[in-house]
Amino acid sequence: MRLLRKIGHGSSISVTAGSLRLSGGLQMSVYPEVYEIGPYTVLTTKSGDPIRTGANEVIIARG
Repeated sequence: MRLLRKIGHGSSISVTAGSLRLSGGLQMSVYPEVYEIGPYTVLTTKSGDPIRTGANEVIIARG
């Protein structure tokens, strides 16, 4: 018998077996459900180069 339970939402989820009240010997599978929210646009300079953060990540905007 499979039980489905939503354990969280967001860009990063942390969960422990204890927080799910699992006892020893049980197996657990976690499946993400991903929704695309968009469209996204890469922000660029006037010359068309992508704008980047200090960590060299490309900046995107929704819309």
